[in-house]
Amino acid sequence: MSQNGILLVYKEKGLTSFDLVNRIKRSLKLEKVGHTGTLDPNAEGLMLVLFNNTTKANQFLVHDTKEYIASLRLGSKTDTKDIWGTVLENQDFAMPSNETILAVFSQFMGEQEQTVPMVSAVRVNGKRLHEYHREGIEVIVPKRLIEIFELELIKVDQDITFRVVCGSGTYIRSLCEDLAVEFGTVGCMSSLIRTKVGSFELKDAVKIDQIIAGNYTLIPLKDGLPYKKVHVDNVTDIKNGKILSLEHDEDFLTIMHEDEVLAVYSWNEKKDAYTSVRGLW
Repeated sequence: MSQNGILLVYKEKGLTSFDLVNRIKRSLKLEKVGHTGTLDPNAEGLMLVLFNNTTKANQFLVHDTKEYIASLRLGSKTDTKDIWGTVLENQDFAMPSNETILAVFSQFMGEQEQTVPMVSAVRVNGKRLHEYHREGIEVIVPKRLIEIFELELIKVDQDITFRVVCGSGTYIRSLCEDLAVEFGTVGCMSSLIRTKVGSFELKDAVKIDQIIAGNYTLIPLKDGLPYKKVHVDNVTDIKNGKILSLEHDEDFLTIMHEDEVLAVYSWNEKKDAYTSVRGLW
């Protein structure tokens, strides 16, 4: 029987997201496998891995808010915005007080523009930025609108360790570099752990060795989609993409028949009804 569902995986340091997903696919002999967001090899934490048919729902799962525990090291600027890159500049600095740190944190709350790191997978003219970086080619780096919901100071020692809750698409390495500027120096990210994706938490995730040994439980797609569930009787109508006139206020709905997710529908202002976004059967 084909396995479908969402697996909460604890990606460990030293493993690329690509290698992690491929090892899961090969070990479990999955037909299709996907995920909702990469983590750098030197980062660790929660990844949502999608099995087989569940990969169809990727677009509805990637936009969740995320929580990280990160550390900022002041005094060093690198080409990758983290301690594993090539050092471009070193500066003497005085570690800011807790009061100063909290004041700077407050400046970063809400929506803002952020420069995408050169080591990211974002495409410019059909080519990923990290490919330009590896080849030493200069390119105009895009900016994107991000949102910071929470910034909490955890501790100050050699580094400044903090918890951040942010919208999808936020680069914590860029945040670290930008924070350092406000502290009057340069800086880079020294550690990163992703602790939450949407409502999913790292404490519920399993590591690759457990997965290979078969010690894991899949979360059904119906429990992963963040939209209100609406049950219908006529499966054929949904599979044919029929427009639905429903009395709801939500922008998106999960359309279900019995215990099966059939599709995600969204409100269509022009048609004054809900229309199919993606079939998920």
